[in-house]
Amino acid sequence: MTAGSPDPDLEWWTTSDVAAYLDVRPATVSTYRKRGQMPAPDQTIGRTPVWSPQRILEWHASRTRVGVGGRPRHEVAADTDGHTVDGPPIDSTPEMSDSEIVIESDSCQQSQD
Repeated sequence: MTAGSPDPDLEWWTTSDVAAYLDVRPATVSTYRKRGQMPAPDQTIGRTPVWSPQRILEWHASRTRVGVGGRPRHEVAADTDGHTVDGPPIDSTPEMSDSEIVIESDSCQQSQD
């Protein structure tokens, strides 16, 4: 148990206790709960959801990405031609000089019937 971690011998852990154990903000725990990304509370005391510490410890140990929250980070690397290493070109718009740009004004006119 690290400093600031909740006591695993307590009967119940609140959202704040779970957040301290996971080293995230309480709002993150609430979001996990609402999205079904963590076990449902074992009880609700008043309006406070609570979990048995053992249940949180077991759930956390079984997570495939322990200690990593949010979306996975993607490093975008480009080769000298502007293509990503694992994907489509970063900028697939061909470069054009000003002399190649043609504006057709007829397509912008409104018909008057």
